[in-house]
Amino acid sequence: MKSHSRFKTPAVSVIVPVYNTAPYLRKCLDSLLNQTLTDMEIIVVDDGSTDGSDKIIDDYAKRFKRIVAIHKKNGGVASVYNVALRRARGKYIGIIDSDDWTNNKMFETLYEKAKETSANVVKSFAYWPERERKHKGKHTKRIAIPLNKCNRLIKDPLEISELIQGHPCHWTAIYNHRFLSKIKLKLTEKPKESAADIEFIYKVWLNLKSVYVVPKAFVHYRLDRPNAERNSNAKMSFRLINVHEIVRDYFLKEKADKTFWYIKTHSEFCHLKFELQQRCLTRRKEFIGELSKLFWANLEEDHFVTDFFSWKDLFLYHVIACFPFLYYLNDLTRFWITRPAIGGYVAKWRLFGLWRTERPGRLVPKKSKQTKYYILGVRVH
Repeated sequence: MKSHSRFKTPAVSVIVPVYNTAPYLRKCLDSLLNQTLTDMEIIVVDDGSTDGSDKIIDDYAKRFKRIVAIHKKNGGVASVYNVALRRARGKYIGIIDSDDWTNNKMFETLYEKAKETSANVVKSFAYWPERERKHKGKHTKRIAIPLNKCNRLIKDPLEISELIQGHPCHWTAIYNHRFLSKIKLKLTEKPKESAADIEFIYKVWLNLKSVYVVPKAFVHYRLDRPNAERNSNAKMSFRLINVHEIVRDYFLKEKADKTFWYIKTHSEFCHLKFELQQRCLTRRKEFIGELSKLFWANLEEDHFVTDFFSWKDLFLYHVIACFPFLYYLNDLTRFWITRPAIGGYVAKWRLFGLWRTERPGRLVPKKSKQTKYYILGVRVH
């Protein structure tokens, strides 16, 4: 392919938000500079880093013409996206987090499909790190969307909305720049109250007319960065509630189709349930209270549809919405029993949950034949 020139419109502009990622930044930038697609610009936005990331960015910008360095006061990821989108000149826009890295054929593969199909979005997948001890350090390819939805242009609103369920990560895709300009994409700049990636996903996918899914993984996702927002437990969990409220208001304003409403409601529930059960380990009473307000507001709307909910999830949704104190009581009454005699397995009991055995450290425990479901302490299955 022809080399990049500052005097023409590049094929792809890649946005790299940076905040205190100095140990990982060089690997990220090198993976972008080594792309087989050379007709691209790399917009690196330093959001007020204090660990020397700014010096690394300036060093790369001096040595490589394709890198555009932008320095700004700390304002959160949303402000970074807004600044970079105004500066970007590419026909398509990509996003890579500065602590991740990507395979060198990613943007050529996605851009060729974009030219071929003229899709608003061309999406791929990622390699996720294994958390189990015996596989620690390895990355596994995850294709989270059914293969019958891949390798074809999707225009049906129901199919497009269902893709949010399967793999919502915004940094595995490229987005048509004209399309983003047409929908006037602008993210909410409240650094202590927002989660820009979720807001970006819903605002973009609500307006999509076409998407093409490539069943290949390119980005290597990192989970082990100590000061990453995703590891900040309760603080991040409260941000997620706020951003779901922002998205809800946006859906109301844009008069979203009913299809998107029930996909949004269910994916929102799954997302926040994960936060509640796996990450938000402090300030739980307050978090459950805020969750109750959001769920209650959804129930009051005509748009709430139960099609995608299992009966257990629907029951849990109503308990949190109507009786948050009961759910909090469930938290207070849970207990753990360790059984070293059966190989370190742990049994866990919850009022609004299940009795199950699981291996310590497993991210999503597999259900076994021993799984038993309880509601208010009474076995129902």
